[in-house]
Amino acid sequence: MSALNCGPLWLLAIVMGVTASGHCLGMCGSLAPALARLTSPEQPNQRPRLTSVWLNLGRLCGYMLWGMALGASAHGLIGILPLMIAGYLVRIAVGVALLLLAVRVYRGREDRLSAWLGRGVWNRVKPALGLLQQLPPPCGALAGGIIWSLLPCGMVYSMLLMAVASASPWQGALVLGCFGLGTLPTMVALTVGLAPLSAVRALQAPHNWLRPVLAGVVLLWAGWNLHDGIAGLIQ
Repeated sequence: MSALNCGPLWLLAIVMGVTASGHCLGMCGSLAPALARLTSPEQPNQRPRLTSVWLNLGRLCGYMLWGMALGASAHGLIGILPLMIAGYLVRIAVGVALLLLAVRVYRGREDRLSAWLGRGVWNRVKPALGLLQQLPPPCGALAGGIIWSLLPCGMVYSMLLMAVASASPWQGALVLGCFGLGTLPTMVALTVGLAPLSAVRALQAPHNWLRPVLAGVVLLWAGWNLHDGIAGLIQ
């Protein structure tokens, strides 16, 4: 299993979640309150805190489910291919995912591959939003949160690609769960209309010192995984 030593991806996931506040505001600034109103039809002019909790719990569960599915897919790959070859292929895939993430963090906007993947998935699940009002509370909010987790967000899809590295459904769920926990304070506040806009906008600043530092760390991590994965295959 040494070929799957891709580093503590759960730590990267929670750091990215915490520092994604500005990105979350841009992606979900209008969607989050709209979902709260949609799933609380009896309070159309309010953003109830309880609905916010259920929505974000559903979003977190959605992230973990998708991470679990991708971790299980990598586990199946290892069951088919020789262990070391599968491990090196997974490390190369993780390196590519980290490289895309580094580019996205540095530029402060979506990479084209993640955005393309996200739009394809979102266009298929978006019609289900119309059914949420037919579900009793809190089921509607939970279901809305799970659908919300598939929003075409490059950060989320980069994390999903990295969940493959775990080669385990439980570790894949952990990676996405840590990312979701990192985003939770901002997203709960955003859903109820209490997001700290000044702090969030500071993270959105194009010349913020944190962005290139994080991008550099992720780039080094990507290079390490790509180097070891490719070197292992050509040995």
